[in-house]
Amino acid sequence: MDEKKFRPMSVIDLFSGAGGMSLGFRAAGCKIQAAVDVDSLAGDTFLRNFTVIQPECPPQVLAGAKHDLVSFDLRQISLQSPPDIVIGGPPCQGFSRLGRGKLDSLSDKGFEGDPRNQLYRKFLDAVELWRPRAVVMENVPGMLSVAGTNFAEVVNRELAEMDYRIPSRFQLKEIS
Repeated sequence: MDEKKFRPMSVIDLFSGAGGMSLGFRAAGCKIQAAVDVDSLAGDTFLRNFTVIQPECPPQVLAGAKHDLVSFDLRQISLQSPPDIVIGGPPCQGFSRLGRGKLDSLSDKGFEGDPRNQLYRKFLDAVELWRPRAVVMENVPGMLSVAGTNFAEVVNRELAEMDYRIPSRFQLKEIS
């Protein structure tokens, strides 16, 4: 009998934080290749945890100001092969209901003008660069309406334009 050797799916985590989403993918049998986050303390935590969780091949962790996805070139991530899955949770402060009130009090542009609202683009850039088999982007209900834009629909449409299938149950609508 010809047995195929099992190869775990590889994952890159963008906006990784301390690695909560990666932990779930690792528990499901995936291999975490790399993680990127602007927060160096979160990156330190990610690396410490995954050195224990995945000792046979700890992921490359790129964290701190020089790895801010606003300006970081994703091609700097050392990869033997493109990832099977790209995961991440772009910043949600401008989308979350709690963040909106605080941002409105700090700026004339308020939550609608928060530049972090555009960071989902970096996630989509990574998908376009690596063309993974699957993508998982986490965010919050407030993403459905910012200055008249449903960012979840924008993401779904752009993924569909890259030939990703978006199941109909994920065609999101405004929550009343």
